[in-house]
Amino acid sequence: MKTLQINQNYRISSDTICLTVEQRRVGQKGKSAGKERWLPVAYCSNIERAFEVLGDQIILDEWPDLSKIQSLISEVRDILKPLKQL
Repeated sequence: MKTLQINQNYRISSDTICLTVEQRRVGQKGKSAGKERWLPVAYCSNIERAFEVLGDQIILDEWPDLSKIQSLISEVRDILKPLKQL
């Protein structure tokens, strides 16, 4: 399995079948308190769709702070530019 780290909270992993967008979670209670896990957010058939999902997730994560939305949209567009040229 190959992994592409996007930022501290998201990554894309791949296997022979699909790409998986994963989100980092840290346990809050019980035995898992403080332990890091990566949970699937979406299963995608191509990299373009994976980046669309990432863009949506990152924007939703930052939604309470609307001042960051415009810069996040710009960042996502910058990430997608090279992919569209492939």
